[in-house]
Amino acid sequence: MPQNKISLSPEQKENILRDMWVMHNARWFLKSVAEFGHQKATEMNQKVIKSFAMYEIQRLLKELEYPKIDTIEDLKVIIDLMGDLAYPEDQKPKSKIIDRSSFVTHIDGCFIHKNVCKS
Repeated sequence: MPQNKISLSPEQKENILRDMWVMHNARWFLKSVAEFGHQKATEMNQKVIKSFAMYEIQRLLKELEYPKIDTIEDLKVIIDLMGDLAYPEDQKPKSKIIDRSSFVTHIDGCFIHKNVCKS
């Protein structure tokens, strides 16, 4: 099927990038468990997630030119948008505000587990 030019739709690009990121993360974790043990790999993964989450939010706010997060409603909007970026369509997180300083997010299934099991 060689052609002069092959292209991907924006949806295909998004799906490929999401899958590659998920598989990268899963492979990194599996290799870390093999090298350092489950407990140490989990501790390292939690540290990475915490630092990366802060970067993700800052990057998104910058891209949106969002001034700052002042309320729980503002935070929920941003977290929901991050869910749209990170999760496949059939596993989007569902968030609900609990009170002025907290909300809960529920995710049905684990797309990372699903992808790891494919390989």
